[in-house]
Amino acid sequence: MLETEMVDFPGVSCPEFKTADESAVQQSEIVIGVVAFGEARAYLRSAFDLRKQHIVNDKIGSVPITIIHCDRTRNTRVLTSGKPDGDANIRCSGWLVKKSEMAIRVNNQEYAHSSQDIPLQDLPFVVTTWKEWQQAHPTSLVYMGPTIK
Repeated sequence: MLETEMVDFPGVSCPEFKTADESAVQQSEIVIGVVAFGEARAYLRSAFDLRKQHIVNDKIGSVPITIIHCDRTRNTRVLTSGKPDGDANIRCSGWLVKKSEMAIRVNNQEYAHSSQDIPLQDLPFVVTTWKEWQQAHPTSLVYMGPTIK
């Protein structure tokens, strides 16, 4: 058992996206960019800084992906089962005191955010500015967080 300051927050489900024209994202804003299953999406890194907002459960096509970002350590991971219509049930479960990193719960098992034992696949991602992401992926949608309108 990991020594954890316990919490139990579900990830954001059914995230809402905006087009570049609909968003008011500053060109210098930092985004987490993901290209998976033929689609490009950006997630404002600052959207993950709010309490209970460290995990976003999304679907690209019918394949679920989960973006996990720790605002304390600035560590990010993007995970998937790779299976259509799968559900990883990823939750934020606290802070690992001795490791100084976020703990997550995957299918009722606790892991360090950085653990290679998580039974999911890592997807590649980039951390870049919105301007650079938009230049490379002009039709990309952007997730701005549930509290930003």
